[in-house]
Parts: sequence; C-alpha cells; structure tokens
Amino acid sequence: FPVTILQPRIALVETNGGGSRQAITSVAATVTFNSVTDATGILSTNANQITLQPGTYFFDGHAMIYNAGSTTNAPSRIFLYNVTTSSIVSNGTIFELNSTAVNYGLSSFRAYVTITSTSIFEIRSQSSTNNGYYIGDSVTSPYDKHMSIAITKIK
Repeated sequence: FPVTILQPRIALVETNGGGSRQAITSVAATVTFNSVTDATGILSTNANQITLQPGTYFFDGHAMIYNAGSTTNAPSRIFLYNVTTSSIVSNGTIFELNSTAVNYGLSSFRAYVTITSTSIFEIRSQSSTNNGYYIGDSVTSPYDKHMSIAITKIK
C-alpha cells in the first residue's frame, strides 16, 4: 500500500515591537499584528482579522503582557475570538501582578478548531481595569516579539 505523508501547513501571525505597545483595557479589543508568514496559503488577513477556509486548525498563541508599574490588581489576557459566530473560541491564561515595579508576564492559549465554512478570527485582549497594562513594552528594538500566533491546518 502506498503511504502518504502529509506536510504540515503552518502560518505565523505576529506583532513585532519597534518601540510601540498596545494598551489592554476593560473592553475587549482586537490585537494589532504587523507580520504574517504563510508560505502554504492557509489564511488571508485584513484589518487585523484572520480569514480561514473550512478545515481543522490548531492555534498556539502567546503574548507578552507588560505592567508599567500599576498598583491596580488587573488580571489581563489574550484570547481567540470567532468574528463569524461572535464567540470566544479559547480563553488565554491570565497574567496578574500587583506591584509598583515594572513586570512582564505571558498570556497563552491553544485551541483545536473545526470550521465548516469560511470564518474570520481575531486575537483579542482584555483586562479587568484600564490602568497600566499593555501588550509589549516601549523598548525600541527590532527583536521584540510582543505576540506570536502559530496556526496549523490539520486537515
């Protein structure tokens, strides 16, 4: 019997720093991204939204959460949101520090998603307060990686 080896189809959606950061507020907001690597053509992007065709996908997402010295106890996270169905697909882990020091943490999510029709997704962020939490920091460096989402098409 012939054996078929499937080549993984992976895309990366990322936010690179360069001296900018995005505030996380109590209202869920779309996270901006500025880099897409998709050599296998599994997605299209427009206005910080990711469009996927029918299939099964695995998402592995991470974002650096920065507390700029806020003393407010503010759980903050990123999450995967399906715009087409108006639903949260996967909640991210929560980063929370109550300190006057500058602190960094990570919010992550993973999800298997099967869609039967073309669907639009966003990476969103939210905090319990509007006080001093950001995705990324204000360090000017081309090496900053504030957010990285790997999307693998399984079938």
